[in-house]
Amino acid sequence: MDQALHSHISSELASVLEEVRPFVDKVKRTREWYETRASRPRIAFRAMGVVVILLSLSIPFIAALRFTWKDLVLSLSAVLIAIATSLNSFFKWEQTWQAFRKSEFALDHLLTAWDLRRVEAMHETDPSKARDRILTATQQLIEEANKVGSSETQQFFDRIEMPKGNK
Repeated sequence: MDQALHSHISSELASVLEEVRPFVDKVKRTREWYETRASRPRIAFRAMGVVVILLSLSIPFIAALRFTWKDLVLSLSAVLIAIATSLNSFFKWEQTWQAFRKSEFALDHLLTAWDLRRVEAMHETDPSKARDRILTATQQLIEEANKVGSSETQQFFDRIEMPKGNK
């Protein structure tokens, strides 16, 4: 390929890539949001699980002992188990954690696919085709990233259940 033509294609692609950078960066920030937010529900889910397991296992041991505050300790253990179980059931931390990680991984995949299409465009000899490839890849990235976010949001609202009152 002629060096002048290669230089022209490279500068045109650099310009197009600079134009689409805000859109790609937005998807990257969304991916980072899911990555950072996934740790909270993971920690909450695991912490409540450990609390329930340890307190559940301690009840028979405490019941076999003899001490002044045994009834209070047993009752408190049962209440703490109920609280931890109820909070986990209400907030659905495991499902939130899974949804955030799934969204993060999906956005990772989309960004990797966009990078591959960018590399393919850089090897294109026709500047207009290279530009079209970048713009098409970016449009697909935006559309698919929006689907990921919409799906996760819908799942979030589908998980919400108000406690049912007696009628």
